[in-house]
Amino acid sequence: MTAVEIGHYQYECQENYADLEDVEEMVLMAYVDRLGGDQHVVWYIDYGCSNHMCGDSSLFCELEEGFNKGLKTLQTKGMVRGLPSFSEGEIVCTNCLKGKQHHDVISRRSTWRASEKLELVHTDIYGPISPFSEGNKRYFICFIDDYSRNAWVYFLAYKSDAFTTFKLFKALVEKETGLSIKCLRTDRGGEFTSNEFKEYCKMNGIKRQLPAAYTPQQNGVAERKNRSVMNMVRSLLVEKNVPRKFWAEAVNWAFYVLNRCPTSSMKERHQWKLGVG
Repeated sequence: MTAVEIGHYQYECQENYADLEDVEEMVLMAYVDRLGGDQHVVWYIDYGCSNHMCGDSSLFCELEEGFNKGLKTLQTKGMVRGLPSFSEGEIVCTNCLKGKQHHDVISRRSTWRASEKLELVHTDIYGPISPFSEGNKRYFICFIDDYSRNAWVYFLAYKSDAFTTFKLFKALVEKETGLSIKCLRTDRGGEFTSNEFKEYCKMNGIKRQLPAAYTPQQNGVAERKNRSVMNMVRSLLVEKNVPRKFWAEAVNWAFYVLNRCPTSSMKERHQWKLGVG
């Protein structure tokens, strides 16, 4: 990636980072000559722990002579001259399977949606953002109503201000609607899992939804909102050549616009008279 490549920001450019070790690494195979120049006892070791190859079958404790890693294509299409026929193997390496497991894809569509305002509220904190805003803030916290997808944003100097800000948000929306917040979905950040936060929710009858560890996708509504907002903010600041310290004003503008735009998750936007916090 070069400094003039389109599609990234200056602070993301790899030209800004020093590479201390300019050494090319072996990606796939390591070559070991066991006995001089004899081609039959040359080893090819697979770092992926899938296949180790040698020309002398007597050197293996366990030998899989089955059909594998693209050989079927090479053989059936005649892409390699002199390639012998192979039978399909029946041995499965369970250690390789365990080592190469990955997470199942988490669906972006929720299996359940709120049926009224404040039945479920999503929230997340974004930051720290550099530089400080004009109001000396480094974070913002957003609250999203699952039913209407209306969002409110507040600016924080510290993450620990999240509890006080939530109480302000709660008083605002409950006074406006005459309804109560029934469930709050957050990540497992310490600002949301403190004893005082949990006790406050318990005393006010607010259920908590916390994602499994290392799965921020389960708080995807708030995560995607933050990403959309920050994409708009960066574009605005660059396009209008606005100093970065005015990012908070740009965030306020982004929430104002998004609250008035239709979304793919809403067939029609439910009416909500509240503005941005």
